[in-house]
Amino acid sequence: KELATLFTYFSPAPIVRSVRWCARCVAAKSCIRASRCHASILPSLVAKLSQVGMDNTLIVVIDNGPKLPFSQSTGAIQSPARAIFTFGRLLGTVTGVASSTAVSTTYHVKLP
Repeated sequence: KELATLFTYFSPAPIVRSVRWCARCVAAKSCIRASRCHASILPSLVAKLSQVGMDNTLIVVIDNGPKLPFSQSTGAIQSPARAIFTFGRLLGTVTGVASSTAVSTTYHVKLP
């Protein structure tokens, strides 16, 4: 006996929930810890990329985004995977994953 059926499914588009930045991270795996950057400074919401210095880390939270293989202990992206975010003409490289659930992922992104 054989059974066949057709079905459709919906894959939601990625949604950027927030983009924040820290001048200095608390640690490599988690740039923000207990809602604070290094030295207990509050992370800033990014309104314009001109606010962000080139040595800083963007913390980007995306729902329904790509799932990258990463180290649970360090947050580092596992080779050969890599991801690049485009911010206008700037390309930001994903340097790690701070946390990931079935829906939402928090990425650390470095600008050139």
